[in-house]
Amino acid sequence: MVRLVAIDYAGLTTNLEDLRSFVSKHKCIKEIIIDKGHRVEVISRKRLLKDDQILQLFRCRVKAVNRSN
Repeated sequence: MVRLVAIDYAGLTTNLEDLRSFVSKHKCIKEIIIDKGHRVEVISRKRLLKDDQILQLFRCRVKAVNRSN
């Protein structure tokens, strides 16, 4: 089992078709963990591939996230 971890949704990708294709091809990916700073969100592979609303969360880039002060 592989858990793919990214900082913010856009930290993984904002290209929805690439994400769907990548997760479809790599069946060993079982969950995607999104670090939102104050909390994490766990998305199962199955939910990502079947629920377009979940996939739309990755279309979110407005500006780069500043991680240091």
